[in-house]
Order: sequence, then C-alpha cells, then structure tokens
Amino acid sequence: MRTSATSGSRLHVIATARLGGRRPADAPPVPGFAESAFGPLVLAVARRCLTAAYGVPPARLGPRTGVVLASVLGDTTTADTASRQLAAGRTPSALLFYQSVPNAILGVVSREFGITGPMTCVSGLSDVVVDALATAELMLEPGGRPVRQVLVMTVELAPNPRTGEVHAALPDLFRVAVDTAFAALVDRARRRRTRESR
Repeated sequence: MRTSATSGSRLHVIATARLGGRRPADAPPVPGFAESAFGPLVLAVARRCLTAAYGVPPARLGPRTGVVLASVLGDTTTADTASRQLAAGRTPSALLFYQSVPNAILGVVSREFGITGPMTCVSGLSDVVVDALATAELMLEPGGRPVRQVLVMTVELAPNPRTGEVHAALPDLFRVAVDTAFAALVDRARRRRTRESR
C-alpha cells in the first residue's frame, strides 16, 4: 500500500505501519482466532500504526475514527482449512466459522482502541488499495457521521495450493510471496507529518 495520497486524492497520511514484505510477518496470537495469521496480522498492524500516530496505544478513539480493511482474497487459510475439514467428513472448529468473516477481527480492534466509528471491509479484482482509500474518503465526507480520521489496512496471506489455482486463472491478480500487512491512518487535514512504525 502507498504511504502517500493517490493522485487527485484529498487524503493525508498521518502514520503508517508495515508487517512482512521481504520476510514473513510475525504477529502475536489473538484469543479466539486459530489456524490463520490473518486476524493476528490485522490487530498487530493496527497496533503499530496507531502507536506510531499517538506515541502510545490509544485507549479510546470513539466515533471520530473509522476503519477500512482491504484484501484481495481475504483469509484464505481459514477458508481452505474449513473446506478441507468438511471434505474429509470432519466438523470444522466453530472458531473457523466465526473468523471467516473479516469483520470479526475488526471487532477486536474496535474493542482494544475504543473505536465506535464506521467499519467496513472491501475487496476486488482490480486495485483494492484504491478502493480502500476511496471508501476512506467517503467516510470523511462532511455532512455525515463526524469521522475525522480513518484507519486503512490491507492484509494478504502467502499463497497456498488452492489460491495458486486462483492466481493461475487470474494472472493479473495482486499476490504476495509471504504474509503481509500494511496500515495507514489518514485524514483530510494536513496538520501532522507522516510517522512510520518500523
């Protein structure tokens, strides 16, 4: 994900954080989430980004903060694990059903940081980052809810054999080599310099 606003965008990047990229991302486990790194990556990159913005992890951001989570294929590990268990005649863990919805981990993010503003997840076959930033702009439009800033995150998991088939059928689809997460806290006003967590 870019660390500056796209051409023509009115967004300003307050702070960023990144996990993974050249090496696999390492995120602490999250209670209630199993098998997959997707949920832990979301929470870990949110923590890093918000700490970079505020100096310490904020406790209550309230209704003035929105959240957008973007991913091309989503939590492919959970989907693959659950479907393989079903195909083998086993009953999948109830946790897999719960965490198969990307918004589940956003609930954990909202609880930890006291975020009560709008939250949504986006995906697509084109540039999902552009879609995420466009959604953030909509959240920041005047006249609606009093959102002053939006935490935009993108998470992609390393490919597995089944997602490899998807990429073979759609060769232009964005892909990563290892588990990767990026976050940016954005607003409309240019009051602060961008801060990056390393």
